[in-house]
Amino acid sequence: MTRINRIHRCLAPVAAWLLLASVPQTELETEAKEEPPVASRTQAAAPVAVTPGKLRETLEIRDPANTDELEISHLEIEALDLKILGSRLHMLASGDRGGSSVLLLHGAKFSSETWRELGTLDFLARQGFRVVALDLPGYGQSEALDLPADRLLGTLVPLIFDRQVVVVSPSMSGQFSLPLVARGSTYVAGFVPVAPAAIAKHLDSLEGSRLPTLIFWGAEDRVIPLKQGEQLNKAMPSSRLVVLDGAQHPCYLDQPFEFHRELLQFLRGLTF
Repeated sequence: MTRINRIHRCLAPVAAWLLLASVPQTELETEAKEEPPVASRTQAAAPVAVTPGKLRETLEIRDPANTDELEISHLEIEALDLKILGSRLHMLASGDRGGSSVLLLHGAKFSSETWRELGTLDFLARQGFRVVALDLPGYGQSEALDLPADRLLGTLVPLIFDRQVVVVSPSMSGQFSLPLVARGSTYVAGFVPVAPAAIAKHLDSLEGSRLPTLIFWGAEDRVIPLKQGEQLNKAMPSSRLVVLDGAQHPCYLDQPFEFHRELLQFLRGLTF
């Protein structure tokens, strides 16, 4: 955890604005809403300029249209609770609610706090995204929920977001995200699986899906073999597989610089 905190301090920059609209705590119904129309998408990504000499220590993104470095600041990270079917679900949120939306899930040994400590919440919010990190039911500060895993995100996403969202889904959370993607939900503008569980179960349903997808895998992953990532990449024609050298199963912890750089490039290449 000390290493994660050190990485977070390095990733976190130095001064500017606070902007975050709160979501009221309220009892919400689980009835499905009408899905929004599919937004236009493109795979062409804007360039990412990385400050020289900062490799693996910090990631300072510049405006590609401006030669001067952006002024960067911490943004507020707000703790929010959502009550659904009598259970409380916890999340951390940051960024402009008018920005493009990103949902961060987590693996079995982690929680929404992992994304705070790694600096991902702050980093993406500073790039203009609305970012929400969710504690899945029974993990972190969320209570257990009497709702099947394959229905959870289809229920929650339209309650949390008012637009399409990119879902970042490591490890165990694949059992929640892959069913949503396999159904071709128009709530999802892009998918970022990070060595997700349950690939074999949903691979046939994902065959031919043209959802823009960025797959991350650690070259030293001993939990879920890289072969499954290759199968997922082959099944989804609009996907790209990024294998992080020297990284284990939670590859974003071992190679945070490369993870954040590739993730941002992918997000900037989408229109949603």
